[in-house]
Amino acid sequence: ALAVRHSAIAVRYRGARASSAAAAGLSFGATFVLLLGAEGIVPELLAMGFGPLVALVGLLVVYPRMLPPSVVINVDHLSERFGQFVLILLGDALLEIVLKIESGGTTTVLAVGVAVAMTFLLWRAYFIYVMPTGLPSTLNRLRGWTAAHLVVVVGIGLTSASIAAEAVNLPPELLEHMKAFTAAVGATLTLAIAYVGLALTTLLAARPSRVRAVTFGGLAAFLGVLHFVVEDGLTLKSALVVIVAMAAADTVLHFSRPRAGRRS
Repeated sequence: ALAVRHSAIAVRYRGARASSAAAAGLSFGATFVLLLGAEGIVPELLAMGFGPLVALVGLLVVYPRMLPPSVVINVDHLSERFGQFVLILLGDALLEIVLKIESGGTTTVLAVGVAVAMTFLLWRAYFIYVMPTGLPSTLNRLRGWTAAHLVVVVGIGLTSASIAAEAVNLPPELLEHMKAFTAAVGATLTLAIAYVGLALTTLLAARPSRVRAVTFGGLAAFLGVLHFVVEDGLTLKSALVVIVAMAAADTVLHFSRPRAGRRS
């Protein structure tokens, strides 16, 4: 659908022909990769990871970089759409938990509480500390800001899937795909990817913040190290450590925000 939409724009609007054709080609490429995975020609997990990434690169990196300089970008509209995208990805973790329980999986109140806490702290990281920094006014910085968002959405999307897989114990016949993914990646590493994207986004924003970038970057480094230290994936103990680290970073950012009547 995205490929057809961009193809129609390329035909109709001469000024956006090159950028829309590139986005259409990458969307068609993503479709092709996903179909190969559906038919078993390539490993399904590889297709599920690589296919959407191809489309996202087209929409968030290639497309804006090829837009002609004369294009007027509605900043408020773009910021709102990115916020909605992130909100959908965050909600997907909770939705996946419900769907997995309905499929026969089991969980505990504590596991669901951990998943909700991680999702809430990610929500605060983006909507309280990143989104208010605003979109950059120059086209080159906007391209970088958009590319940084690619890292954010990929990290949050993979984290949502990982959190849901770790929070719900599935029957063996339903366990194959997601456990293979979480064993290879895991929520701590995907969280690290998300926080790297958040750090880059704050550096490229209209009102860049080094404090927020360093805090997000430091948390990403800690989560990356934790991923390789914890051998059994995201256990309950390591999940609590992750939540404490995320909450500590949130606290630092909360008290570093400029207050009314105080110079920033």
